[in-house]
Amino acid sequence: MSDQILENYEGAIVEGRPHGHGKIRNENGSIYVGDFSLGEYHGEGTLYFPGQGKIDGFWEHGSLSSFKFYFEDGLPFELQDWGYITEKNRLFQAELVNGIGTPVTKEHPDGTYFVGDGYYDPSNGKVFDCETGAELRRVTGTKEVEWIKAKCSYNYKPGDVPGN
Repeated sequence: MSDQILENYEGAIVEGRPHGHGKIRNENGSIYVGDFSLGEYHGEGTLYFPGQGKIDGFWEHGSLSSFKFYFEDGLPFELQDWGYITEKNRLFQAELVNGIGTPVTKEHPDGTYFVGDGYYDPSNGKVFDCETGAELRRVTGTKEVEWIKAKCSYNYKPGDVPGN
């Protein structure tokens, strides 16, 4: 076993190899915490993938024989019967756990669309800050304008007829 591998290992060493319970940081950034047998993952352990998730599993001489994968948010991976983002339920995992928050819409002038970072004024094709009214340095193309008109909340002007 190379000295470089042992530099990234914390735990007992037998015959120059990790043995017993230990922790190792792999070259790809993953971290294994669990049981070793003469340098191989062997027994129960957890393999962490920073920013992605972890595998809780059982290894036999370096081969993963049974496991459960958990995403970084703690949600277990399952091949079927997911409880979120289904055909009948488009909620994300966080929305199922925490509920759906109140939509964020700021006050904006009549005849304009709220676009998240401000409001779009179709009379001049520009986007403005909701609080200051200052023009935001941003170009709106034809496709974005079509999307805004189809998807964003519109603040009707007096006399506007919804749906027209």
